[in-house]
Amino acid sequence: LSIKPDFVKVDMQLVKKSAQNQDYKKLVAVISNFCTEMGISVIFEGVETLNELENAMESGGSLIQGFFLSKPAAEFQAIDAHQKLIQLGLNNVIYRARHSNQHIVKIEHNMNRYLSLVIEREQLFRKTNLDEALHRILNFLPPQCFRVFICDGYGIQRASNYTRMQGVDFRIHPEHRGKNWGWRPYFFNNLVRMHEWKRGVISHEYVDVETRRRTLTFSYPISDDLFIFLDFFAEVNG
Repeated sequence: LSIKPDFVKVDMQLVKKSAQNQDYKKLVAVISNFCTEMGISVIFEGVETLNELENAMESGGSLIQGFFLSKPAAEFQAIDAHQKLIQLGLNNVIYRARHSNQHIVKIEHNMNRYLSLVIEREQLFRKTNLDEALHRILNFLPPQCFRVFICDGYGIQRASNYTRMQGVDFRIHPEHRGKNWGWRPYFFNNLVRMHEWKRGVISHEYVDVETRRRTLTFSYPISDDLFIFLDFFAEVNG
């Protein structure tokens, strides 16, 4: 912050670890995002494989160097010398991003359709208490949904947790009622979008504290100040 550099270089060892390990990849992405917000260009050094090239692109690297592209030379190379390699890497990155986003959009679309039908048809959250209303929708949730709960607009949990045990049955956890989840990274972003769009929305991917697995949270408005939250494992094949 004091130096305010024009460039920040990601060390070769960190580049290689981030290409193999999701935790390192998240760390490098945080560094890249911070640099981008501060107007700093990020250089990834030591790129020696196609996988490392694609990882550098996915992690926000604007400048890339390494033996995969070229060994050091005395003269500058033509500006389009590595165009085919760069295009190959970009195509792979874009394909994966599209595939992942299609999966996320599919969850959002299906859950909006399902919850709107069930809630309107059964009027669940008007006729019964919140715990009972949640219990009545559990059998219809997809297998990758592992947790369901209800919060108000300030993040305070107003119903028990229902958590899927061993990937099969849900178990109620009333001890979570009254806790505040407004600090979760997705909460207010989801809340604002729900109010604006009048439908359910899905969060960005994050690592769940309890399960340590990559997670997406879908939230849906059931009244002006009550919202149902459904946590999904983010793996596409899950």
